[in-house]
Amino acid sequence: MSPPKDHRFRRRVTAWDVARAAGVNQSVVSRAFNAGSRVAPETRERLLAIAKELGYAPNALARGLLTGRTRLIGITTVQINSEISSRLLQNLGLGLLSVDLHPLLLPLSPQGVLADEIHRLFTFDVDALVLVSAAISPALVEACTAWGRPVILLNRVAPGHRLHSIRTDDYGGGRLAAQHLLERGAQSLAFVSGPADATNVQARRDGFFAAAEAAGQPPPRIVAGDFAYPSGVVAGRTLLGGPGRPDAVFCANDVMALGLMDVARELGIRIPGDLQVVGFDDITAASFAGYSLTTLRHDLDIVAAETVALLADLQRDGEASLVDRVVSARLIDRRSTHDL
Repeated sequence: MSPPKDHRFRRRVTAWDVARAAGVNQSVVSRAFNAGSRVAPETRERLLAIAKELGYAPNALARGLLTGRTRLIGITTVQINSEISSRLLQNLGLGLLSVDLHPLLLPLSPQGVLADEIHRLFTFDVDALVLVSAAISPALVEACTAWGRPVILLNRVAPGHRLHSIRTDDYGGGRLAAQHLLERGAQSLAFVSGPADATNVQARRDGFFAAAEAAGQPPPRIVAGDFAYPSGVVAGRTLLGGPGRPDAVFCANDVMALGLMDVARELGIRIPGDLQVVGFDDITAASFAGYSLTTLRHDLDIVAAETVALLADLQRDGEASLVDRVVSARLIDRRSTHDL
């Protein structure tokens, strides 16, 4: 029987250990691991082989002490379990690694950003911070502005603050939703909102109302939601369970739209015969046959690619003009709205 493995932490192998084993100066080992450094090919090959045998890998954080750059990018979010956030985090992580930047996930409390959480964010020596959330406390926005390093907001804006923003065109998406429903005969519109402090929800609502007004329609009825399925169910019972029922509803995200559609089924309301529904996000379930939800799609590949490109530019140049990039939302037409 083989002896049990020793799972205790072992001393980290250093460049000095590789240099001693190879009989060279430590600076030669450092140059061997830096592409473009002047090291003879045979020397580099021998040092890499010794390093592999010893289990040595360069310490990126230690290198950051010398260069002033850790190449760490902090990514904060409060919605790790949502499909949109998960997809965006994956795209961001893979994109950052492809340009030799290193993502560091810094989750925040769903209950809101507390003072100690804000302090903890800035104790990590990250080169930049990416905020992946539509609802971020004013205290965190103020702290990011004062931090003095690049901060990129994804799918939200912070007017009056010098923070970069890369976002979906939520206003344009709201307009598309209203235009699509009105073109298909809708007469009575309603909107199921999301968190009150989410700037993307505000933009979707404003675009939806603007298109309704431009078409001569009265202001749509609003019911509050919070992006979660149960709030879509509550909104469905509120809108569909009594008199004055709308014939078209735009939900600020797909998850709430699915909840509302399930209530419509319970009440015997036909979709799209009696009720048309549009969501926002294009999550996987939106395409399921039982829902076939018309929705607005985020192009998360472009949002992530734009973010990575901006971070790479900041690493190279050290600074950049304030960026506010807007990525178009695309309407995905399915069976929850009438055919033209």
